[in-house]
Amino acid sequence: MHRSRVVTVWQALGTAIAITTGAALVTSAALALPAAAGTSAPAPRTALPAAAQAFSTWPQAETAAGFPLRRPTRLHGLHRSGSVNVNRCEMPGQHSKRYVTAIYGDPFAGPPIITLGENNSGAPCGSLVHAPFLRHVRIHRETARLYGDCGAGSGLGGCRSNGQLELVWKRHGTVYEVKSISEPQHVLLNFARHLRHVL
Repeated sequence: MHRSRVVTVWQALGTAIAITTGAALVTSAALALPAAAGTSAPAPRTALPAAAQAFSTWPQAETAAGFPLRRPTRLHGLHRSGSVNVNRCEMPGQHSKRYVTAIYGDPFAGPPIITLGENNSGAPCGSLVHAPFLRHVRIHRETARLYGDCGAGSGLGGCRSNGQLELVWKRHGTVYEVKSISEPQHVLLNFARHLRHVL
C-alpha cells in the first residue's frame, strides 16, 4: 500500500502516537520491531520517558508508563501491528502523564483496524473522532460514550458494519479509548469489554 494511504488510516483513527514523522510511523508498523529488543531494559516505574518509547510486551509498557494497563484478550482475528507505544500526553498541563497505544490489524492492508489507547491524565490525550454521539454503553461497570461516523445516509442506528467508531470511558483514573475502522459495533464493544489487567 502507498505510504499516504497508511498515514490516512492512522489520521482517521485519531491516534496520538508521538512519533515525529509519518515515515517513522509507517516503518515502525511495517517492520513490527520491538523497540527495546536487545538494546535496553525497561525503565523503572519512577522513570517517565521524555519521548515516545516502544515495547514488545505489555508488561514492559506498563512498567514504563507507571500506571496499571489493560490488554485486549478478544482480538476478533486481528493481530497486534508493531509495538506497544508509551508516549507523553500532549494535552496542555498534562505532559508528565503517559499515553499508551497499540494497533490491531494491518495498516498496510487497510481496514479493519482497532486501536487501543490508555492514559493516566484523567481526560483523553489525543483528539477524538469527529463523529456524532451514538449512545451510552456499559464497559467494566462504567458508562462509556460511543461515537460513530458511518457514512451518508446510514443514520445513528445503521452504524453497524462500516465507518469509524470510538468508545471512551474512565475507570479508576485511567481513560480508555478504543477506536475502529470497518468493524461493527458489537466487535468494538466485545474488544473493549474483554480488556484484562496486564499484571
